[in-house]
Amino acid sequence: MKQATAKRAVITGIGVISPLGFGRNAFRQSLLGGQSGISAIEGFDTSPYPCKLGAEVKNFKAEDFLGKKGLRSLTRGTRMLASAIKLALDDAGLVIDDKLGEKTGVMIGSGFANYPQTTDYLINILQRGPDDLLPMDSYDVALNSMTSIVSLHFKLQPLARTISSGFASSADAIGNALDMIRLGRAERVIAGGIEQISIDSYLVFLIRRMLAGCDGVSPEISAPYDERRNGFILGEGAYVLIVEEMDCALARAANAYAELAGYATTFIRTGTNPQEATKKLARAIRSALADGQTSSSDIKLLSASANSSRELDLLEAQAINEVFGEPTAQPPVTALKSMTGECYGASGAMQAVAAAIAIEEGALPPTINSELLDAGCQINLLKAQMKGEIGAALINSFDVSGASSAIVLKRAS
Repeated sequence: MKQATAKRAVITGIGVISPLGFGRNAFRQSLLGGQSGISAIEGFDTSPYPCKLGAEVKNFKAEDFLGKKGLRSLTRGTRMLASAIKLALDDAGLVIDDKLGEKTGVMIGSGFANYPQTTDYLINILQRGPDDLLPMDSYDVALNSMTSIVSLHFKLQPLARTISSGFASSADAIGNALDMIRLGRAERVIAGGIEQISIDSYLVFLIRRMLAGCDGVSPEISAPYDERRNGFILGEGAYVLIVEEMDCALARAANAYAELAGYATTFIRTGTNPQEATKKLARAIRSALADGQTSSSDIKLLSASANSSRELDLLEAQAINEVFGEPTAQPPVTALKSMTGECYGASGAMQAVAAAIAIEEGALPPTINSELLDAGCQINLLKAQMKGEIGAALINSFDVSGASSAIVLKRAS
């Protein structure tokens, strides 16, 4: 329960390494232009499998952001995360030194993290034996190693935590960062998410028949809420926010994209009937609104979790209808995964970054590919860029069989 004297948090910096570009400006331009980051997967051979597409981060060179020193033992995912953090710190006007690290923590959400490197390391042990491996081969292969390494690299002291709660991982990291600020345990928290596309994650979802086109017949398309939807397309990337206590941001005259105002989470166990799942998703939305002292009528942008899967899109649409009413009464709804793919544990942070930019600029990004809405998904879906003042935005990060969370951002005041 939020106390009356709780501190307030604002977003003062944004860092992005994504299939739509690097840095806030490139990401913003691609989103508002309705550009897709989805193309043929190049990171591994998909010829034995039916699904060929993914939203990969391409032409990424960590040395462009971090310099060459110290990169040799870092995985690709850790390099992406560290680069996004560097971009966010620069965007916030923060200098990386001991003084920064004394009161700045880091909280990163990821479902798979370094799972690809962990499995590769295990295979090497089994095939070659431990005596044939170098000590540094195991330096960056644990689930929490990314967060630990970036905390050391940027000299961050108050806290360094990895949140792994499936699809909601980075939304939960941002929500927990808000709690840390409110409780006075840090003046600043670097919060966000990271995921990599790999053969490992690809096969996890393919075997569970969650990917678009996995039946070899249906179209391989990311079209949230559309009647053609049949699964999601994998995405990846690193998305980071600088979450800062409001008085600290004011003291250094920092630009605030938005206020991080509310957060709530719930859990839906596997096998929950659709009606109960809808109620739980609606409850998460209402709880986040209450935590942010925001009414449903205040929301002028809803960033949906919809990823083009049959079940999630339907249940989220029903939850939106339950909270906001008929489509004509709803705020504009945008489903960004139509462009970025489903970046799993990093998706909440991706949506939060996009919402913060939208609030500051008064420009709402569209949904692409969704041409004819499913009869059960009748919502106020935004299909073209729209201008307008956004007093508050809601971000849904849902899973129909796991953690589901919601975040409220407000215009900073």
